[in-house]
Amino acid sequence: MIAMGNKNQRIWIWQHDAELYKAVYNPAERTFLVSNERDETILRYKGITAEQLARLETLFLQCGAKHLDGHKEPFTYL
Repeated sequence: MIAMGNKNQRIWIWQHDAELYKAVYNPAERTFLVSNERDETILRYKGITAEQLARLETLFLQCGAKHLDGHKEPFTYL
């Protein structure tokens, strides 16, 4: 399970086909992880560049994902 307390992480959540998904970018490890509501890993990528992260963030926002503030709980956005 992904800890929500790391303020340096970037977290996005969205709903697709009645299922909740989340994506987490960890800048310390430069890893990107996408998982479903059961915390099953769908995608894991290591070595994300700043340019790739910017593209991913744009795609997430276009599909309706919410970027979470590090100080808030994720389900306040749904």
